[in-house]
Amino acid sequence: MNYKKRPVLTSLWKILLVLGSMFKVVWRILFHFEKMDIPARQEYMRRWALNILGILGVTLERQGVPLADQRCLRVSNHVSWLDILVLYACSPCRFIAKSEVEGYPLIGRMARNAGTLFLKRSSIKDAIRMSREISEALMQDDCVAFFPEGTTDNGAGLLPLHASLFEGAIAAQCPVQAVALRYHTSQSLRPSRDAVYAGPDSMLGTLWRIIRNGDIKALVVGLEPMPVTQQDDRRSLTARVQQQLEGVLFELTYQARLPDFAVPEQPVKSYATQVFTPVVSETEQQQRFWQDMRLLVTTGRNSAQKLQANGANRDALLDLRQSFNVFKGACQAMGHAPQAQAAQVCERSMDEWLSNKKAAVPTALPQFALWALEQFENWLQCAEQGLPADWQGDAFEPAAQAAKAV
Repeated sequence: MNYKKRPVLTSLWKILLVLGSMFKVVWRILFHFEKMDIPARQEYMRRWALNILGILGVTLERQGVPLADQRCLRVSNHVSWLDILVLYACSPCRFIAKSEVEGYPLIGRMARNAGTLFLKRSSIKDAIRMSREISEALMQDDCVAFFPEGTTDNGAGLLPLHASLFEGAIAAQCPVQAVALRYHTSQSLRPSRDAVYAGPDSMLGTLWRIIRNGDIKALVVGLEPMPVTQQDDRRSLTARVQQQLEGVLFELTYQARLPDFAVPEQPVKSYATQVFTPVVSETEQQQRFWQDMRLLVTTGRNSAQKLQANGANRDALLDLRQSFNVFKGACQAMGHAPQAQAAQVCERSMDEWLSNKKAAVPTALPQFALWALEQFENWLQCAEQGLPADWQGDAFEPAAQAAKAV
């Protein structure tokens, strides 16, 4: 890391301040919340979230459309427990949390008093109940928020979104607003690893990294709310949200690779409709594309080799999936549709194993990934030199199915 860390003693003092703020809000919840109406509770919790972020050294940066605070289903990518504080500090809402949170000492009571809805994630029957509760809350002009990935990721890309809870917005005919979150530092637009709470990370470990950093920017990009009618279905609605969020996260990742002079000072007016905006000359843009794609192939190959050595290495599988995801987005943006479609086949194969409950992937999966990356590398070498490439686009789907069958 290139940033200057906070001194240990200062960091320990910040932790004491966080604990003091937690004690204060718990005291208010135990003895005063029941006397307050819901808007007053939400405003108190919003100010508290801002206070905690200030202590941690996290600065809010807002782009795009302001976040709706009434009659809206708000969905976001999930990077960390910090996401809840960031979204609540921007605009109060009712979150959906796993049912276990309700039983946590103090935190469970805090969540209940803030209007949190609790879901048993392993129960299909409870998902139906939750959709009904979401619909009722939306029809009462509440804003309900949840993370459709169902788990946290490293913040660079997006995992497959779960469709079940979108049914509540359809029943209420209520708009859905996608919100993209990205954590970075003032020195770089690249995602900051310090804010990530995923995989083997612990909550205390993440808290310590954030406090030691002291220079984390929470970028919140609000997208235009999508109107929803009863003619919509949850899967097509989920696909639209997935496309929106992937577009924004890809654009942010691309801008993070640009030199400082080339990054636009003003955000794109509508990330929902314009995913890729050239900010350098066409020649420079093409050269950077080839450079970035070669880097993605190298990164993907390293991840595939790690997965080949240890089939239970979920981080390597996530990184491999992310390489194909960004490759797909870049090819779509530059008009290379056959290669984007092939990358999507690879990404879908990774998604299927990420959702699989098995402890390890078969050796056929990293072998398929290495074969696919070799095809992409050969295409890049030929295309960059203006030579015809022996592109085997039709072979990707059968190869993916063969790896899946093993």
